[in-house]
Amino acid sequence: MLSLTQKIFLSLLLILVFLNLFTFGKEVVLYEKVRAVAPHQFPGYKFLELQSILKNESVVGYYTDKGLSVFENSREFSQAQFVLAPLVLDADNMNHRYVILACSTPSAAIEAIKMLKAEPVKISPSGIILVERKP
Repeated sequence: MLSLTQKIFLSLLLILVFLNLFTFGKEVVLYEKVRAVAPHQFPGYKFLELQSILKNESVVGYYTDKGLSVFENSREFSQAQFVLAPLVLDADNMNHRYVILACSTPSAAIEAIKMLKAEPVKISPSGIILVERKP
């Protein structure tokens, strides 16, 4: 048989478990609401952070390993151009001082940075990386 201390401990443990389950349920509901809206958001927003850095540039390179022939990827490129206008993004041309990397994985971005012999200038929370090539 359980002692009084063990019963109190188990009772408190069960209360904590149910409270955590309740909180988890609320978080899942909020997540599902955001997830329903997320596909309809403007993908160009992830490039806004680069405006202040690139304001004096006229053309920068844009590299993605995702392939621009896929609609989602070409849409992201087009919206990046829209957000950064009048700056021109030169797709798949990495011979510019600044290059925007929109890679599918961090390891692909690291490889691109090594290949360019560039230094990251800005890394956005969405995974967009602005690099500067040193002469």
